[in-house]
Amino acid sequence: MPKFTSFTSVFHTGPYPAIDPTDERLSARGKTVLISGGGSGVGKVIALAFAQAQAANIIIFCRTMSTLTKAKASIEEAAPDSPSKIHVFEADMTRPSDLQKMFSSIKSTIGPVDVLVNSAAHLADKARVFEGDIDDWWLSFQINVNGSYLLTRAFIQALPPSGEGVLLNLTSVCGHGGSMMGFSSYNASKAAFTRVLETLHHEMPKLRVMSIHPGVYDSVMRRRSGNDGGPFDDEPLAGHFAVWAASPEADFLAGRTVWANWDVDELKARREEILSKDKLVFTLEGFPNMDLNNL
Repeated sequence: MPKFTSFTSVFHTGPYPAIDPTDERLSARGKTVLISGGGSGVGKVIALAFAQAQAANIIIFCRTMSTLTKAKASIEEAAPDSPSKIHVFEADMTRPSDLQKMFSSIKSTIGPVDVLVNSAAHLADKARVFEGDIDDWWLSFQINVNGSYLLTRAFIQALPPSGEGVLLNLTSVCGHGGSMMGFSSYNASKAAFTRVLETLHHEMPKLRVMSIHPGVYDSVMRRRSGNDGGPFDDEPLAGHFAVWAASPEADFLAGRTVWANWDVDELKARREEILSKDKLVFTLEGFPNMDLNNL
């Protein structure tokens, strides 16, 4: 895979024992997990990992029922011994009415959602900033920001009174680690929603929010970018890391942006450094973060 700068000295390109979803310490037993874009790509990989972690209910949704039906069968075949019940909903997360209908059905037939994984995204066709199709450019914001916001809002409104829950947002290195030419709307929209979630973290500290760069995979989105060469990360890495991120072991990373490639044992060992120096948050290099609420 491409060479990236890494926060941890160990950079994983595949699954490893510390994030094994079948490990009892990472068990999702009794949990209900909702995954946008769960019918394909990384979303489906994450759904399988939560099935391996024995989540009680895994809810996947996207805009195409045929995709969801195939994904459900694939997950059940790959994890035949899992007690997880796989539920599917056809919904467009940019439509509040679709989300309201879905969450109402979930509440009445399944129960509260404990973990939300926001995997759905849009990548506009490659073009220089002022040369691409305007509607396609703006669609990145409609899905990656507006749709993600509407989904997050619906999830929060359905939380128990305690406000406790887990929200894992799949972001991209393009939103925080550099600008990929030809994809200005993707870069900016990914950065924008990460900042939204950093604000949400401070407003709702009991809701554990985390943004995750899942790795680099051979996906439809990757091929659309025109940069479809490998090698790639092993797909299970994203799913296994998501299970770990939803576990209590990762609570110290709330409000931060991390990579699935980073070694979790090293992250845990650097807990005090990350917290005391406020690392892994958006900032302007050379200019410190400020508490704007107490100026």
